[in-house]
Amino acid sequence: FQILGDVTLLRLYTGFMFFTKCYLIHSLVQQYTNYKLYQIKLVMIHNKEILTLADLPKVQARQFADSNALRFNNKLLTYSQLESQSNRVGHALLSEEIGPGSRVGFLAKDSLKSYEILFACSKINAVFVPINWRLAAAEIAYILRDANVENLFVGSDFCQLVESIRSEIDGVKKIIALEKTDHNCSMYDIWCQKPSDEQLNITV
Repeated sequence: FQILGDVTLLRLYTGFMFFTKCYLIHSLVQQYTNYKLYQIKLVMIHNKEILTLADLPKVQARQFADSNALRFNNKLLTYSQLESQSNRVGHALLSEEIGPGSRVGFLAKDSLKSYEILFACSKINAVFVPINWRLAAAEIAYILRDANVENLFVGSDFCQLVESIRSEIDGVKKIIALEKTDHNCSMYDIWCQKPSDEQLNITV
């Protein structure tokens, strides 16, 4: 890494970034399962308009629409795409009565979609609940019940696990698979395709 100017370096291993101050961030995410090192790059220029996490994609999309916001493996997401997609996810959640104070679970390995969902939750004032995918099924079921998770996003590696505890997580209204799966789940790309990408205006 080359760190230039006023820069903060964050190392993330299994969690997610919650960083509302506006700096240039380089972060590394290490996947222990296959010992590969991935890079996620999020560029934020200091701007007084960015007061919360929800403001970040909106403001940066207006100023740096075609600049790359996120890079994961060989996939890229521009600020404009991040803003548009997080709005779609936010509208999709609102259409299912997920809103301020609702808990949205996330059980998956890191991907660009994890940030779309994270920013969507911040835009509608929902609570993003990332779950450690290394936990046992019984522990995951307990967390989902205890946190009152209503919608759950699941990576393809964990659909079978969730299916095995489905009878124990009655409070989860909908399970959304991030990738194609044979299990009885909504598909992320289809689920968030129809909703509008118009800006969400929910007051924090």
